[in-house]
Amino acid sequence: MESQKSDLLGLDFPLSAVTDLEGHVFVRFSRKDLRAFTPEEIKRILRVGLCLDCHKDFTDPVMKNWDPKRKCPVFKE
Repeated sequence: MESQKSDLLGLDFPLSAVTDLEGHVFVRFSRKDLRAFTPEEIKRILRVGLCLDCHKDFTDPVMKNWDPKRKCPVFKE
């Protein structure tokens, strides 16, 4: 899915973007206890989405014993 720029406001990124995969932060938070996800965190979040086509819910044994370092045998990363 291609992200849409916010042309109306003259921005090169969508209004929903806080950061990109390279770690460029578009939004600064005023609260000190908030921050954008790091590039590694974003990649880990997106990687979980790859599993959801085959493993639809948390009753699946794979989801109960999920190891974040395990590579998917179906999807070649």
